[in-house]
Parts: sequence; C-alpha cells; structure tokens
Amino acid sequence: MRVDRVSTRSVTGGVCGAGKKQLLPERRRERRKFCGPVTRLSTRAGAEAGSGYGVFGPAREMDGVEQTLASLSHTARLGGAVALVAGALGVGYVTGGKAVAGNPVAKVAGAAVSGGVAAVALTKLQEKTYDAAAAELHNICVAAGGDPSQLDSQAIQSLAPRYGLENLSDKLGLELKRIYDAYLSSVLPSSDEPLKGDEPNKIKAFKEALGIDDGAAAECHIELGNRLKRQRLESGSREGGLQELRAFQKLVFVSEQVFGEKKAKFLLPWKRVFNLTDAQLNLAKKDNASSLYNSKLEGFTEDLLNESFLSELRTTQQQLGLGDETASKSMQKILRQEVEKKLDGAIEVLNMRVRERDLSNAVTLLEGIVALNRKVLSLSENENLACGLAQISLYGGKYAADTERANLKALYKVFIEERLAKESCISSATVADADVLKLIFGMGNKEAANVKHAIASKAYRKMLAAAYRDGTLEAQESKATWLQQLCEKISFDAEEAMEVNLEQYRMKLESLIEKQGAISDEEDAELNKIQKLLCIQGPQITSLNEEVKGKAFNVTLNDILTVTADAFGSSEIMRLRKAVNNLRLEKDLALELASRKARQQMMTMVQRVRSQRNQVDAAQELKKIVFYSNFVLTPLVEEIDPSIAEENKKRAQQQEVMELMAKAQEEAKKEEEAEKKAAEEEGDASTTSGAWGLESESNAAEEPKEAEAAEAPAAATSSSTDGDQPSTLKKAKQGDSKQKERGQKVITLKEEMEIRDRQDLYRQYLLYCMQGEVRKLGMGSSIVLERDESEFARLIQLGDVLGLTEADTMQIHQSLAEQAFKNQAQQMVSGSAMTPEKREALKEIQTKLGLNDSVAESVIKGLVDKNVVGNLQALHAQGLLTVSKLREMKASGVDIDSVMKKEARETLFKKEVEKMLSNGQGIFDRNEVLVDIPKELGIEEKTAKKFVDASVKGKLRLLFVQAISFLRQGNGAELTSTVNNVIACHNAVPDESIAWKDKDELMDVYAFFYKNSAQDTEKLGTLQGILSLTDEETASLKQLVDSGKFSPIEQQNEDDMAIF
Repeated sequence: MRVDRVSTRSVTGGVCGAGKKQLLPERRRERRKFCGPVTRLSTRAGAEAGSGYGVFGPAREMDGVEQTLASLSHTARLGGAVALVAGALGVGYVTGGKAVAGNPVAKVAGAAVSGGVAAVALTKLQEKTYDAAAAELHNICVAAGGDPSQLDSQAIQSLAPRYGLENLSDKLGLELKRIYDAYLSSVLPSSDEPLKGDEPNKIKAFKEALGIDDGAAAECHIELGNRLKRQRLESGSREGGLQELRAFQKLVFVSEQVFGEKKAKFLLPWKRVFNLTDAQLNLAKKDNASSLYNSKLEGFTEDLLNESFLSELRTTQQQLGLGDETASKSMQKILRQEVEKKLDGAIEVLNMRVRERDLSNAVTLLEGIVALNRKVLSLSENENLACGLAQISLYGGKYAADTERANLKALYKVFIEERLAKESCISSATVADADVLKLIFGMGNKEAANVKHAIASKAYRKMLAAAYRDGTLEAQESKATWLQQLCEKISFDAEEAMEVNLEQYRMKLESLIEKQGAISDEEDAELNKIQKLLCIQGPQITSLNEEVKGKAFNVTLNDILTVTADAFGSSEIMRLRKAVNNLRLEKDLALELASRKARQQMMTMVQRVRSQRNQVDAAQELKKIVFYSNFVLTPLVEEIDPSIAEENKKRAQQQEVMELMAKAQEEAKKEEEAEKKAAEEEGDASTTSGAWGLESESNAAEEPKEAEAAEAPAAATSSSTDGDQPSTLKKAKQGDSKQKERGQKVITLKEEMEIRDRQDLYRQYLLYCMQGEVRKLGMGSSIVLERDESEFARLIQLGDVLGLTEADTMQIHQSLAEQAFKNQAQQMVSGSAMTPEKREALKEIQTKLGLNDSVAESVIKGLVDKNVVGNLQALHAQGLLTVSKLREMKASGVDIDSVMKKEARETLFKKEVEKMLSNGQGIFDRNEVLVDIPKELGIEEKTAKKFVDASVKGKLRLLFVQAISFLRQGNGAELTSTVNNVIACHNAVPDESIAWKDKDELMDVYAFFYKNSAQDTEKLGTLQGILSLTDEETASLKQLVDSGKFSPIEQQNEDDMAIF
C-alpha cells in the first residue's frame, strides 16, 4: 500500500533507517533511542527533562580520532589525506620491489595494495569526519537546551565549510531530521494540553536556525503523523485512541502554520498518506485555531473593547486561518458571557427578600448592558476589527432557556418602571433603551408591547386619578389636549387611553347600578361629568349603556316577556316603566333591548311550531305568536315609545273613516241599482205604436247603450285593479280592516330568519285558513270542519310579525292561487280538447281565485302543451304522426315550436317529402312544400329546399329505368305509378332531366301513360317535357291510342315469335 511504502521510506531512509552510506556503529547506537516508538510526546519530553538530558539527550563525546579530525581544518585534512595516499603508494612501491627484486610489476602491485589500504583508511577517516560533524551539530543543539533563540545558528552554518560540505543536508541530512524530529515532538503538547499558540513560531525559528530544508522538515512531520497513527491503532482503549487523534489534529494544524497554507498543500500530503478527507482536515484546523483564538479571548473584560485589542484579535484570526463565522461565534459568546454576568447581578438584586427593595443597582446593570451593546455596534462598522461585533443576543446561553424567560421579562418591566419613576415620564431614550434590551433578551414584539402597555396603562390610571381628585383635569380648558399630552408623556397610545377611559366609566356605572339598582339625579350628573372630562363620545356611551344598563334591564325583560298573552296586564307595564326610569334608559336603547329579548321569545315559539306534526297544531302555535305580538309586544312597544301608540291610534281612526266611506259607497251603489231596476221596469211597461213611438223607443234604447259604453271602461279598470290580487289576499285584507286591535310592526323576525323560512310559515297558516280544520275520526276517517273566515284576518298580522313585505305576501297568495287553478284546469284539459265551455268554466275559476289573465293563460297554455305533447307521443308511437296532423294542431292554436323539437319536425318533414315522391300519385306542389309547410312547422326554407334536393338527386333516372322495366314487362299499373313518381320528382326539382337513347321506348311510355291517364292533361304535358317529345309525336301517339291499334314494340315482337 502507498501509506506503508511512504512510512517505510520515512523510517528506513529517513530518520531511523540506514541509507547507502551507513553511519558508524557508535552513531547508530546513539540514535536508536530517538527512533523507537513513543507513547506520548509529552511523556518522552518529560522523561528526558527528568533525566537531565533535555530535548536532544546528553552531549555526545568524540573519541580521539574525531577530536583530531574536528580540530583540523578542511585544508589540513585534505593535505593529510594526500600525504597518506602518497606515502602509502611509496611504501607499497618500495615494499613490492624488495619482495620481488627487479620486478617492476611487483612494485606496481605493492603500490596498488598500499593505495587501496590508504583509500580504505581515508574512507574510514571521512566517516569519522562526518561523525565528528554530526556530534558537533548535536552538541550545539544540546547546548541550546531546546530554545530556538539560544541555538547558535552561525556555529551550525560554519560546520559545512569546516568539514568541506556544500550543505549540511548533503551528508548530515539524517542527523538534521533526527534533531528536528526530536524538537518537533517536544514542542507539540500532549492531547490533554491545549496549544499555547507559540508552537508554530518556535518550530519555524528552530527550522531556520537548524538550516533544514522544507522538504526534509515535512518528512519529519509526516513521520510523526505515522507514529501517532500507529499509536492510535495499537491503543487498547477508546480514550487512548481519542488522545492520539487529538495529538494528530494538533500536528496537522501546527504543520500548516509552519509551512504556510500553499506549501503545506504539496509538502504535507495528509489526504494521500493517511486517507483523510477535506472535512477531517478542516475540522482539525478549525478546532485548534478556535481553541487558540478562544485562549486569546480569555480574561476578556469590557475595558478591552477597544480598537487596538480588537485589531490584534483580527490579526490573530487571520494568522490562525480561522473563518469569520467561527471567530464571530467566539466573540459573540464572550460578549454574551459579559451580559450574563450583569444579568446575574441584576436578578440577584431582583430576588432579594427585603421589605423595601432598591432596584437602582439592577437598573444600573441593565444600563451597562445597553451601553455595552451600543459600544459593540459602534465598533462593528470598522471591518478591520475582530469579527462578531454585532447585536448581542442571549441565544445559546443559559438565559435562552424557557425557565429564565420570566426573570428576563421581570427585568424588562423593572427597567421601564424605574425609569418612569425617576423621570416621571417614559422618554424616547427610555423607549430606545428598552428596545435594545428587548433585542438582547430575545423578546417578541407582542410580548414587549404587552409589558409596555401594562406599565403605561397603570401609570395612565394613576396620573388620571390624581388629576381627577385634585381638580387638575377639570380646570383644564381643553380636556382632550391635556389627555393627549399625558399619553405622549408616558408613550401611551391614544386609542388605548380611550379604552381605559371607557373602562373607568363602565366601572363607575356598574358600581352605581349594583349598589342601588337605580341611578339618581346626582349620580347621573356625575356620570355626565365623567363623560365630559374623559372626552367620551355619544356612540361610545350608548354602547356602554347597552352593555351595562342592558344587563340590568334584561332581568326585568325576562320576567315580563315570558308572560303569556292572556296573563299580560298593567302590572307588567308598571314594572317596565319603573325599570326604564330607574336605569334612565333612552327610548331607542330600551326599544332595541326589548326587541332582542322579544325576538328570542318568538323564536322559541317558532321552534314549537316546527316541532308540531300536523297542520292544525302548527297553525294554533302560529296564532299564539300573533296573539303574543298583539297583546304583549304591542303594549310594551307603545309604553316604551308613545309615538308608536299615537300612530296606531291614528291608523285606527283612519280605518274607521274608511269603513264608514265604504258603507256609504255600498249604500249608494244599492240605491243606484234600485233606481236602475225601477227605470228598466217602467221602460218595459210602456208600449206605443206609430212611427213617433218607435222612434222614441229606439232613442230610449240608444241612451242606455251609450251609458253602458261610458261605464264599461270604469268597470274594466275597477275589475282589473281587484283582479291583480288573489281572493285569499282580499279576504285577509278585508278581515284585517275589521280588526279592532292593531298589532305592532316594530319587533319582527326579519333578522332572525331567512325569507324562505318566513314565507313557509306564512304559507302554512294560509293553507290552514283555506282548508279549514281537519278532525280525525275513528277507523282512519276524518272530517273537515267549516272554514272560519275570521282566520284570514290574522294573516296580515302574521305577515307583519314575520317581517314580510306586501310583495312577499302577494307572492305567496299568488303561488297558492295559481296552484289551485292549475289543479282545476288540469282536470278539464286532460284527455280532451279545449272547448269554449271549458274556457268559460276556467274563466269563472280564475275570477273566483283572483288570478289575472296572464297567469291564467300561462297555466292553461302549459297544460294544453303538455296534453298536446302526450298526444304527439302517442301518434308517433303508433306511426300516425304526419305533417297534416301538425298543420291541424297549428291551425287550432297549438304552439308547435313549444311541443315538438325542431329536429323532430325536420325529420317529419323529410318523411313527408319522401312520401310525396314515392306514393305513385304524381302530386307535388312546390310552393306548398317549400314555403307553406316549412313556415307552419317553423323550418327554414333553405333547410326545406336542401332536404328536397337531396331526396330527388339521382332518383329521377332510377325511377325512369324502373318505368322502362315495367314497360318491357307489360305491367301497366306499375308503369303508371312509377311515371307519376317521375313527374313528382320533376315538379320538385325542375332542373333534373332524363336522357334515353331508345326513342321508341320513350314514345311507348308516353302512349301507355296516356292510355291510363288520358284526362290528366297537366301530367301529360309535364311528361312530354320530361321525355323531350314534340307536339306532333304526342298527337300521333294519342291518335294511335284512341284508335285502339296501339301495342308496345315488345309485345309486337312476342306476337311475331308465337307459333300458335
């Protein structure tokens, strides 16, 4: 796997492994203790510190060779090396020559062997030199004690030229990584300890002083991450794994701070090596950056809320790479905690159990919260300052709990009340500060408004009461202006102030009524004074009186209005009068209250009407409603409003005068009829002869005729006026005019019931009046008692109680009269035609019921049409329906359009046309078929012509072919019938013609038709035109037929073929 490969490279080829050039065994032994696994970073650092060795362990001692090499300069070491090699070559050369005398190869071989030995020695010496350099580098770091500021960077930089290295990383890379790894492990805190914030700067300073390049340093960071990963996997507990995870997150955060965000992306492949996601890396960075940012905010006080500190916070945030949102949350949390501290103190003062609480300290703390919020908002305009400087909120803190809402609401209330007590008003500054507290506390607009309203209302009541008691309000020239100024002073809405005024007036009125049950003159004057001082308008007083006085008045009304009609008397009137006077009720208000209660009582009676199962019981209950209105409500209304009694009295007097006039007119009419009758008798008794006598007699006869003609229009006008009303309505009005007691029309059920329900009740009682009372007898039989005409007198009064207009009652009477007339007419019309005798009988019924002519004619027409439709359906079912039948009905006055659909009439017309063209009579009157019949049947002429053309098209030639066929068969009867059909088709569509090749056959057809229809010259002329025969040809054919010598060609041929 990729992770294992990188890890192996880091371990073997990095810090702990041996490369191609192995360090000496002593160095490897020295390094082993830095390469083994560590349980915790802080544990190892603490152990090293406890042993006195520090971060990098003890100082490393060099042996004699290393000391000697370290003391020499690079030039001296090079010269020594050259001298060593040269000496070894010379010694080898001499030694080889002595060994084999005179042999030059032996000398060269000896020099080579000696040179090889010298090379090995030089290699060892070179390693010793590097070990000496590593030891010296180690000791320099040990001397610094882990403090980057004490590390001698110049000494480290001088090592490379002293030991002949271009860069320490060339030969001492492993040592540099070991030292850097040790320092990195020591600087990073354990998982339990937070970052201090100086770790990235320390590591960067040490890295720069050590001179290690970024790539090598990044390998150390990756290697440390691998060790932490192994430790997490090897950990036997969940807690241990979490600790190593926290340590790894710190490593990720510090590493990015050391290398920078851009370099860290390619130097530290965390995602690839450790299979991490961007979210995990961002979380590690965010958590540690937030922790460091919060540590910066520890110990924050309101005094630190200045631009210098906030600017420093902004810089810290940017250095840590912390997002604005996270930084804002941290700042808001700190500000919320500052507010919570002040709130704790304010609530402590609020909850103190003392007799006299001094809430000024609580108000001071709340003012401090407001000042802090405003200071924060003023600094929020500067974008270069720390994030999170916005409206302070308690959301997310302990005071966001529902259990603390009551305390916050109490503090809000105390703040406004104490400011009001201190300033004697609710100033705009107080309102503004209260709005700030509302936002901080998270109160809703409605909740805060309720608190303000309660405080302002209480203050308004106190100030208003004080001004009323000491006379300040009464002394004001303009009470409304003073009240308006008071509202503005305490920021109280004028409409709400008026509600308080109305409440005070109501309380005063209720107290007066509850004490005595009546209002005296002094109390009434005081109420008027209060009304004037509080600027209460008349409609508002009326509403209050209706509510308060109406409650007391309803008690009396309940007792009075529950009395039945026969028990109601003067005692109830006296109680009503006393209640109205004691409560000082106005006429309109008393009448309105009485009307409501009376309507409720009548609705109860209506419910009893609806609960009855038979018509008689329901009618009795309706009569009770009329009696209740006449004998209970009428006296009550007249007592409350005397003007109604005067109107009823005047109406009764007018009715009496009208009755006297009616009697006088009736007597005059009787006298006139008697005189007329006497005159007629005298005229019949006188008989004379002679021309003069006859002339005088004729003149006497003409004079009565002229008088009758003159009186006819007047009589017609009178009858038409009376005829506009049904007879039942006339009876009702006549009966009502004879009633002495006059019912009231003020209290009705118009508003309590729908018009349809009221009309149903009226119709129900009207049917009772028309039908009479039905009594059930035994064995399922019943008897109808004689109708009581006096019941009609109560119809008008019932209509008044139900709130029906004259048009409404007229409609009911009209509908019932129309239904009765329809029932009578249906019996006469059904099954037979309408005769004059039947019309006369229906006219009498119409007059008796009082129906006008238009309604009666409409009913009769509907019934006749219905009867006609039934007859038409019967004829159609029997197949007897023809155009002639329809024409007869049309002539008798039946509206064909209303009893038969247009489509059916068109179909019947089409059948009639087909019949004319195929009945063999040869009769087709074009004008009658295309003009008269369509007009009578309501068919358009264009449609009729279209039907005729469609029927004739192509039929003329077919008929003529049939005629030729019958000619050839010798069938004279069928030939004549077919020729007649041809003539009819030609008359229907004269444009149609026939073309036939055999002229002899055409002449035979004409001769045959002449032989059978010699008298019908018109048809012969038409046939001549159809066959295109000349006059000479037709004349010769007629002569031939008349001579008896005519025989068709076919028969002649057959005679020629006969043998016997």
